[in-house]
Amino acid sequence: MLDALRRLAVWAAPVRNLALIAGALSLVTVASIAVTSSGDRLLIPGLVGLLWSLSTYAFVTTFRFVPAPTAPGEGRIARLKRRLKRGWYGLLALVCVGSTVAAVWVSFRLASIWWREF
Repeated sequence: MLDALRRLAVWAAPVRNLALIAGALSLVTVASIAVTSSGDRLLIPGLVGLLWSLSTYAFVTTFRFVPAPTAPGEGRIARLKRRLKRGWYGLLALVCVGSTVAAVWVSFRLASIWWREF
């Protein structure tokens, strides 16, 4: 699973900068609405955009550097260190899956509120 996440993150590496730009634009939108209290129609799409851009950026920057699986010729200490690092990334993968499920749920809830209001 970790190798598939690493391949996906390497493949999506060009999207990282776009996610950062989209997140900055969403943050500016949300902040300007909070300061001026005008145009609140864009608040929910701004929040959803900020949520997904941060999730995308965090995924790509985290999983691009997953270490390779242990090789049989390595020493015990090197294998243990590599397994511990991969275990940490496995824990991060579970957190990422959980946060993605939560982001999907929040996005649907916010979208239903937004469609009902406008």
